[in-house]
Amino acid sequence: MAFIFRKEEKAKQEEQMIIVPLLERRPMWQTSFHFFTLVLILVFVNWGAPFALDKGLWTFIFTYKWYITGVLALMLCWSLVRILKLRPLWVCAGVVITIVSVFLADALIAKAKLVPLVPMVVGMASLSIILLFDKRNEENREWALSS
Repeated sequence: MAFIFRKEEKAKQEEQMIIVPLLERRPMWQTSFHFFTLVLILVFVNWGAPFALDKGLWTFIFTYKWYITGVLALMLCWSLVRILKLRPLWVCAGVVITIVSVFLADALIAKAKLVPLVPMVVGMASLSIILLFDKRNEENREWALSS
């Protein structure tokens, strides 16, 4: 069989030699840091209440999940400015709008379970708008459009 398909295999090998690897815009650790921060934010925001009898690590995490999410949000802001090279003023504006939505949702929404949804949606919308209107780096716009 190898003898029969030797010409095709030789052509494949020659094509593989021609392929030029794409140049990376940023190191892998920066991209990994950015995406792991996004994933961890989603993990801790969705952290459910443990059983009533459980008094260990899961209860501690549930008790402080919003503080942990806040720290992760600060890490995301750092990532947006330093890694994705977004304008710091835009990122700060998104943070301020999200913080204002926290207090407004807490004051205006009666059901406590619905209160965290408002800042989460406002934060996601802010991030999407910032990425979409970034003129300095086309890759940021592509990321927003692909998600």
